[in-house]
Amino acid sequence: MQHRSSLTLLAALCALATLPLSGCSSSANKGDGDLPEICRQYDFSKDPAMAEECGIRQTRYKSYKNIPPMRYLIAPKDAQLVLDKKSGAVELRLRETMPVILGEEVAKAVDFSDEAKKHHLKNQYIYKEIYPTKETRMRLFKLRIPANDGSWLDYCFRVPEHAATNERLRSHLSHSLDELGCAEFDDLVKRYPD
Repeated sequence: MQHRSSLTLLAALCALATLPLSGCSSSANKGDGDLPEICRQYDFSKDPAMAEECGIRQTRYKSYKNIPPMRYLIAPKDAQLVLDKKSGAVELRLRETMPVILGEEVAKAVDFSDEAKKHHLKNQYIYKEIYPTKETRMRLFKLRIPANDGSWLDYCFRVPEHAATNERLRSHLSHSLDELGCAEFDDLVKRYPD
């Protein structure tokens, strides 16, 4: 009798194991990599209509994600301005690069509202590689951010070269950016034209 009840219990467990786990996840849920850039890290609980446009369906169990106010830039790819509500400062985040704090003036000059977040910020990105000598290369860029009043905020940086010679190791390292005065950027570009 005990042997028969064990077999019945085992058969029930096997039947349960073959059922789909539909309560645990949603097939319509997309990972961040599958979403269009403008939809990534968006708080869909605030604007359900935007969730439908991005192809996101609400799952059975609601969850909350604390997403800071941010704006995507049109260049370079995946660049973001992220507002820290506590300090009031704005961080520049670039792919494979350590975040750079730009300061409070960007927070005052750029719209970080939920409505504005739906649109890319039409910035300008000027990248230059100059060679002061045959052996040395300098990688520089100027980032021009449009303000609400029609003016531009300019930030210039130098990308240091990695000291690592191992290509495999180099691919996992993050760049740090050195701030550069934009007057110095303009001077270097004039002195060493393409």
